[in-house]
Amino acid sequence: MKRVLLVETWGGIGDCWLATPALKALKSHNPDLDLRVRCLENHIEILRRNPWIDFVSFRPEDPHFHDVEALDTNYAKLRPSTNGHKPATEIIADLRCDSHF
Repeated sequence: MKRVLLVETWGGIGDCWLATPALKALKSHNPDLDLRVRCLENHIEILRRNPWIDFVSFRPEDPHFHDVEALDTNYAKLRPSTNGHKPATEIIADLRCDSHF
């Protein structure tokens, strides 16, 4: 049986663009993977013709998404194990503020 992976993209247009190299890497390292993407409606034109994606839609009720475990790329919701009381976005902001660049 073919392995199916559902990736959910959220955020702004830039977040969508930055997700595309990861989608390419997933598919190129797993060519038999059925890669499905659920996105925001304003992301659809960026992702629609992506050769690494097998199916893309912004409609959550689409049957292609039923009974498929999703990989959520909303990093703001992640809780790192070493600092569980802060979301990832705050930790990244703290790192940037401490930077001497």
